[in-house]
Amino acid sequence: MNDRVPGGPLLDAPDLESLPGVLASRAGSIPDHVLFREPDASGVYSSVTYGEFRTRVDRLARAMLDLREKPVVGVTGNNGSPWCAVYMAAIRSGGVVVPIDRELPVQEMLTILHYSGANMVFFDARFADDFVERFAGRERPAPPRSRRAWTSGRPPRSATPPAPPGRPRASSSPRGTCSRTSSR
Repeated sequence: MNDRVPGGPLLDAPDLESLPGVLASRAGSIPDHVLFREPDASGVYSSVTYGEFRTRVDRLARAMLDLREKPVVGVTGNNGSPWCAVYMAAIRSGGVVVPIDRELPVQEMLTILHYSGANMVFFDARFADDFVERFAGRERPAPPRSRRAWTSGRPPRSATPPAPPGRPRASSSPRGTCSRTSSR
């Protein structure tokens, strides 16, 4: 390692081979120091120490390995200690983490889960209706309904918007409402 860098020598730091190694090192040396402080739903802050967090990560990693030999873990939701625990547990178990942006439309999340081969998914309560119903009793997420993934939150161009109350719905032409392509 090059210790000569502009501005002076690098600080002495232990050689750590992985994120779980960093957590194990810190939890072993300072288990009672606070790692996270975050508010609960009522706004009251609580603390999580290195030792408590390591215990959570180890238990979650063991549970992942009990479910799958090689976990591929999708995770979405608000950033915080639960999200970090899932991320670290997936790495600790030797699995693969598939972080998914919580702002994506659900259909795009499902597409990512399908093509990543995720065999489990962790999510916030706000996604419960979207995920639990679709994955109940399945070994892996079902493929998306269309072959073309949406690139925005809007429906495909072929979808006809609902008619206002009291007016008949407009019908599509025999060719549909998609743009015409050249046959050259």
